[in-house]
Amino acid sequence: MEQLLITTLSGLFVGLLAYMIKYRDKPELIAGFDREKFSDVEGLKDFVGLYMFVVAGLTLFTGLGDYLSLLERGLHWTVYSVLLTATVLRMLIGVRDFR
Repeated sequence: MEQLLITTLSGLFVGLLAYMIKYRDKPELIAGFDREKFSDVEGLKDFVGLYMFVVAGLTLFTGLGDYLSLLERGLHWTVYSVLLTATVLRMLIGVRDFR
C-alpha cells in the first residue's frame, strides 16, 4: 500500500510540474533552462510539458498495476524503467530542436 501511495504522489507531482510548465508559463522549472539559449520558448514548454505528462501517467499506471498485481512483480518496474529511459532520451534529444 505504501508503494501505491509513493508512486501516486510522485506521478501527481510530475503532473503538476508538467501543468505549470505547459499551461502556467513556468519554463524556469525545466532543468538548465535559460531564455537566451532557446529561440522557441513556447515550443519548448509544449514539448517538455507533454513528455512530463507522459512520465506522470506512466508513473501512475505503473504504481496502480503493481498494486493490483496485473503483471509479474518485477516486470512492472522493468517495463517502467525501459519506457522512462526512452521518454527521457526523447526529451533530451528533442530539446535541441528549440535552441
